[in-house]
Amino acid sequence: MEDRYPYMRLVINAAQPIGGVAAALMLLGGTLRACGRGGFPGFVHFIFSLLFAAVIYVAIQVWIESLRIFVDIEQNSRELLHATRDRSGPASPVS
Repeated sequence: MEDRYPYMRLVINAAQPIGGVAAALMLLGGTLRACGRGGFPGFVHFIFSLLFAAVIYVAIQVWIESLRIFVDIEQNSRELLHATRDRSGPASPVS
């Protein structure tokens, strides 16, 4: 069976590391800004940046899984169509 949607599969495979890098950069930026503030406001800012980085990472992972589900549904639909065509065989004449 042919492999359909190669660019969508490329996006799916590339998005996971990109999501990790985006979350790490968000956390690094939040940490640097929290260190600049210092004290309790810096700690609160760090906690918010940690939560925001986690939300970004989880949102990207959910997006990836939804794309995988759509690609799997499409592939399974094609396989089911080919399986039912092969099983039914040629049409027999009606007598």
